[in-house]
Amino acid sequence: VSGYTCAGFSPGSPPRRTGVEEPRNERCDRSRHNANRSPLMAMEQYLYLIPLLPLLAFAINLLFGRYLRTAAHWIATPAVFASFLLSLLVFRQISATGEPLRQDLYTWIQSGTFHIGINLFVDQLTAVMLIVVTSVGFLVHVYSKGYMQGDPGFARFFAYLPFFVFSMLMLVLADNFLLLFFFWEGVG
Repeated sequence: VSGYTCAGFSPGSPPRRTGVEEPRNERCDRSRHNANRSPLMAMEQYLYLIPLLPLLAFAINLLFGRYLRTAAHWIATPAVFASFLLSLLVFRQISATGEPLRQDLYTWIQSGTFHIGINLFVDQLTAVMLIVVTSVGFLVHVYSKGYMQGDPGFARFFAYLPFFVFSMLMLVLADNFLLLFFFWEGVG
């Protein structure tokens, strides 16, 4: 392919300097994109939904739990199940393409050229762990509904349980050690 430029690099020009971040050009980034794949099935655009759904269940149950009372599990359990379904779709894409997925959410810490982002990364091992975390989390939610029946802290329990699942998912999806450590503490 001739006549194209990627982040200031064109064929025949001097090599790029390593260690210097260059602007990203999606057209030239062949490591994560396949031109034959339809954009609707590109799961890297929807990775953020996997941890977001349990986080939303946590927020709703925390804010409105005293009004929901015993119906709080109807917010948390479907949210974790939806994360499980999305994890299955990610696993299917990883199995079909063999390529890892990455989603850059935003830059968390930046100082000059140094930056730490909140990024999600999924390879084959991560895809399997997503299924493990969401399936076990879903089963714990289903079991806990009967176990916690009649407990005065039912709604609070179903606020903290999806937060635990959110922390586990972010621990699995973390793209850097600082994010991994942060959510390791959230799990504990």
